[in-house]
Amino acid sequence: MMNSILPMKYEHLIEEVKKLGKVSYLATTPLGYKIPMVSIGKGKAKTLIVASIHAREHITTSLLNKLMQNYQSKIPIDYIPMLNIDGVMLATNGLSIAKDELLKEQLLQLNNGSEDFSLWKANARGVDINVNFDADWGEGQQNVTSAGSENYIGINCNSEIETQSIVNVLKNNYSLVCCYHSKGEVIYWGYENNFRHYLYAKKYADYVGYELTRSEGSAGGLKDYYSLNYNGLGLTVEIGEDQLPHPYPLSELNNLITKHTGSIELLAEMGETIAELHGESNRRSENCTQ
Repeated sequence: MMNSILPMKYEHLIEEVKKLGKVSYLATTPLGYKIPMVSIGKGKAKTLIVASIHAREHITTSLLNKLMQNYQSKIPIDYIPMLNIDGVMLATNGLSIAKDELLKEQLLQLNNGSEDFSLWKANARGVDINVNFDADWGEGQQNVTSAGSENYIGINCNSEIETQSIVNVLKNNYSLVCCYHSKGEVIYWGYENNFRHYLYAKKYADYVGYELTRSEGSAGGLKDYYSLNYNGLGLTVEIGEDQLPHPYPLSELNNLITKHTGSIELLAEMGETIAELHGESNRRSENCTQ
């Protein structure tokens, strides 16, 4: 490895999340990893939490796993601890995860010849999952149209297994979907014509002490897709101070845990309340053709 970050082990991740609740698997990635989802508590969850959408932002998994271990509420929630498993394994283990020599060559080329993948954001196909969703796909200011470490939109919207798995899960009609990224201590809320539930978004932002704002110039994200297709509350949480580097230092994990303690309980409570007061989320038809 060209950096000092700790390698992620898939087996360790699964052992850890099995202690949290009932584990189901959404799909199998191109590198052969099964994407886990943990259902915590009894009953139908109204809140979905998603971590590690971008590979280098794997500290979100470390944070959320700790918060879930200490979850105090009886309100059920669903939690996807590592959506972009292929990317995280690449970012933390390097080319050792690629058993095929041709794949190693392809990844090296996509990473400009460098064996240091610690700043990689995309999946193993060089697609940035968080610009691949059917939400004004391809119209983001930083979007690119060729594979690489970040910002590549894919051959079409919802083209990636990781993206498709979330699109299917969202059919459970969650009332609140919260996506964790790093960094910036900011919370992006809603999208286009869905800026419902402001008071709930503000309540959460005030709790963790982050700025609440609307997305400008972005498109194709998970929060964007959810907010376009459902009537619930969609949030993107950028954890951690912007002045610190990527990947966000694990030495800061305890500070993050302290700041976010109790926040998952609040999200679960808000998801239940939104469902009770505003009913099930209604979804519209998708726009893109696969």
